Order: sequence, then structure tokens, then C-alpha cells
Amino acid sequence: AYAGQTAATQQLSLRLDRFYEFAQGPTIKLAAHRLGIQQQVLSRNIARLEADLGRSLVERKHMSTTLSPAGVALCRAILRERRRQELRRRAEATAATLNERR
Repeated sequence: AYAGQTAATQQLSLRLDRFYEFAQGPTIKLAAHRLGIQQQVLSRNIARLEADLGRSLVERKHMSTTLSPAGVALCRAILRERRRQELRRRAEATAATLNERR
């Protein structure tokens, strides 16, 4: 997923992927479990992403977290980009199949 990217871009992509998984809910603990990482690692990833972007992505309250408006907007942008990439992959696969038939 990260081939051809610089190390810094790979790290940002990883943090975005992890943030998106967190946003799927319902808790940071379960998101960390789905990702196969410790909760503290995921929390640090989200905090670093917030620092990178200069925006609060998560509203932290006693024993709960919710997405901030910026977090919701980022999730929508990530989803749009994932859909765009999937459409590109499908188009390339279709073109390759058509070329093989010639």
C-alpha cells in the first residue's frame, strides 16, 4: 500500500489509515485490537496526526472520545480517496484484461 512513497509519506499514510480505523468505532481499544497494535500506540499515532495537521481530530472527554468536526471531515476525505483509488484499480484491471484479449 505504501510502495513508492518516501518514509515520511509512508508514516503519514500509516497514521491516516490508523485514524480511519479508529473512526470506525466504537472505541479506541477495539480499533487498536482490530489493527493488532496496543491502544497506547494508536493514541500516539492519533496525537501525532493531530500535530502534523495542526487540528484536533478527536474530542476527548472523561472515559470517551468522539470525532471533532475536523476529524469527521478528515474521515470523509479519506473515504473519498479510498473510493477513488479503488475505481482507478478497477479501471486498470479492466484495461489490462481488454489488452490481454487482443
